[in-house]
Amino acid sequence: MTQRPDDAISHGWYRRTQPPNEQHNRHQAWPLSGEVPPGLLRRHGARVSPATDDASAGSTVYRTEILLVPSQLLQARPDLLDTAPGVDGALNRHLAQAGWYVESEAPTGSAQIVTRLRVRSRSARPDQGGPGGPNVVSPPDAYHALRLLRQATAGGADAAAVAQISLDHLLFAISTIGGLPITEGHGDGARVPVAVLASPPRRRPLAEVPGGRRPVVVVLDTGIGTHPWLNPTGDPQDHFWVDATPSWHPHWEDLVGPEPEDDGISKPLVGTLDSHAGHGTFIAGLIRQIAPDASMLSLHVMYGDGVIHESDAINALGWLHHRVSTGGPAEFVDVICLSFGYYEETPADETVTSAFAEVLADLGNLGIRVVAAGGNHATERETYPAALTRAGNLPAIPLVSVGALNPNKTTAYFSNQALWITDWEVGNALLSTMPPFNGALEPEYRIPPAPTNGKVRESLDPDNFKGGFAIWSGTSFAAAAFAAKLAQALVTHLEGANDHTSLLTVTPSVAILRANTALTDCRPPQS
Repeated sequence: MTQRPDDAISHGWYRRTQPPNEQHNRHQAWPLSGEVPPGLLRRHGARVSPATDDASAGSTVYRTEILLVPSQLLQARPDLLDTAPGVDGALNRHLAQAGWYVESEAPTGSAQIVTRLRVRSRSARPDQGGPGGPNVVSPPDAYHALRLLRQATAGGADAAAVAQISLDHLLFAISTIGGLPITEGHGDGARVPVAVLASPPRRRPLAEVPGGRRPVVVVLDTGIGTHPWLNPTGDPQDHFWVDATPSWHPHWEDLVGPEPEDDGISKPLVGTLDSHAGHGTFIAGLIRQIAPDASMLSLHVMYGDGVIHESDAINALGWLHHRVSTGGPAEFVDVICLSFGYYEETPADETVTSAFAEVLADLGNLGIRVVAAGGNHATERETYPAALTRAGNLPAIPLVSVGALNPNKTTAYFSNQALWITDWEVGNALLSTMPPFNGALEPEYRIPPAPTNGKVRESLDPDNFKGGFAIWSGTSFAAAAFAAKLAQALVTHLEGANDHTSLLTVTPSVAILRANTALTDCRPPQS
């Protein structure tokens, strides 16, 4: 991983070079507070950032008690945190005036890029026994704690270190109209059960795949459920998808119940499906259809309500970088699909984006193509990480961002559209795999059994996916489809060449050449 200095925010990769004529679009108003369900905020211990005096600021959603700090910064500046019981570190000395303190949630792995700091009230601190300052703000709030730290350290010795601290944002799967997990609709409509009569695309045995190995697509999502198109078959060492969980574990919070791809229901007393239950399985089915000769690595970072904790996403990408940079052909990955996004809260607040930019650039410099969904707000306001395409100082393999098209190749009305969208793919009304969910909703009409044959007549059950397939929409799925095309292009490019080894070479220079060739093959010819 690229080493960052402890006294400055790294702006090495994806440096901002915002053209003057786009400045007015950068922070268009976004009515976020009216779109995030209150129950979702409560479930994740989150809030929508308050209005500020900065007219150019936009809203963001953050975890109320969590701040993020680069792990390398804490290694370089251990004095930032308490050095002994009852002895305040630099951060806690500044927070004392508000009656707060922070404590580290220790990293669980060596590849952690960011460490969580939990903001707590001094009134509950065992070694304090009471408030730590005259202006106690209760309960603790990470947004105000960060503002206080920046104000208190402005121009001082700790200013550069504090500038690297950020909020732990909620990132949202962007398969939904508005880009948020509103259960009433995704893209142009909600998940709709359908039947598929066709057989799955043929997946050739590994010995028949040119290049010596299968291209690997990494998906950071809800995980993958059971489905006959995706279930393990044949060679146990050559399954279509592999779960990364045995090697990598997210910092799961006990928030939303069972795995979102098991039964899809986190509220059994209500019985309705979670808004993003099946999301990862749907993406896996798209990859299975488009790139049957590829393999997929699943990193479970998304909850069933479509929320990802930013710290989990960043640390997952860090784990991937560690895996590839220290491994060989068996550990290499070719494409990473990011079907989520977020908005910065202020024009000056690039800390979180810098953290994403650094790890994404590190991956790009290894020859890995990152594909990010462009977002569904029908806006030009930059959605990150997709909008990093407009930055300067790009890595060897820059990120690409994908907007959604309709089946007739017109632009989907929900898709974001701006110069930072680099590629377009069909993302409205796609058909793919779903786990065999059956939620609590019932058909609108049901007729008792007919005397002639004893069969029940009814209208479509809107959340019965026992048939295993659905139609769904969003730039999440447009990005997944484009990522799959890139993976299949790596194979197609070698067809007929009697090549059984070239994909086994995973040095950055060779991988970079392959990734660029695949992108050229997937883009329409220039007119």
